[in-house]
Amino acid sequence: MENFATHLKSNWIIYAFLVQLIINWTVTGNRLDSLEIRVGKIESELINNELLLIEIQKDIVEVKTSLEFIKQRLQ
Repeated sequence: MENFATHLKSNWIIYAFLVQLIINWTVTGNRLDSLEIRVGKIESELINNELLLIEIQKDIVEVKTSLEFIKQRLQ
């Protein structure tokens, strides 16, 4: 038991470093999970925005077509 206590006293900095490393990995892992969730939400929003843009482009084409039709009728 004395041997272990001596070992612990002489290597406490290594154990402290390992504990800190484990804590950092845990915190970093949680942060990465949170970032992945945020990235997923942003990707979903971008896809929705792209779909909205496509709808807007279709509406613009319809308006242009209608304006061309009106223009021809007025001539």
